[in-house]
Formats: sequence, structure tokens, C-alpha cells
Amino acid sequence: RGGWFVGGQFTEVGDVARTNLARIGPDKRVDPDWQADTDGLVLAMALSNSVVYVGGSFSTIGGQPRQFLAALDAASGAVRDETAVLRLEWRLFQPGGLAGPGPG
Repeated sequence: RGGWFVGGQFTEVGDVARTNLARIGPDKRVDPDWQADTDGLVLAMALSNSVVYVGGSFSTIGGQPRQFLAALDAASGAVRDETAVLRLEWRLFQPGGLAGPGPG
């Protein structure tokens, strides 16, 4: 499909309302069908195949409860059910490993 995912702290992209997360299509316009707003700052994103992994200081994304980490369908922006795995990975890669501080 092409395009870009953008994250940070914002309430609109161009003249389109988006909160902290958006997809820009190859035509350089905000994708009107892709909406996964967060209630806090987006600090990191990674794309792997058809999944966008998002990290930040949020507790909801796309209207779903997700603490700090979420997995989204790259095509639709729908929240995926991979949060349990993400929490474990987050804790494993934090300083101190499983004994260290981390969400969940």
C-alpha cells in the first residue's frame, strides 16, 4: 500500500483530527479509514509484516485498553490481540530483564 505511520503528541495532521497516531497514504494525505487514536504520547513504532507495534505512555489505543504497548493491523488500524506477548517482550528487554521495572 505504501505510505507512512506517524506518532508523537498531536491532535490533528493537516486538517484531519488524529490523536497521537496516524497513517499517511502514498498520496501524502491522512488515511481517512485508518484511525487508532491514543490517550497518551506515542514514543516508538515498528512495522513487521502486516502489524504495527506501538509503544508509549498511553492506556488506550483505538478505544481499546492497552497499557504502554499495542499491536495494530497495518491495513486497517484495528487493535490486535497480541498484548500479552507484547507485555512479556517489554519486560524482557527492559534494563534488569524480568526483575526490572516494566508495565504489566
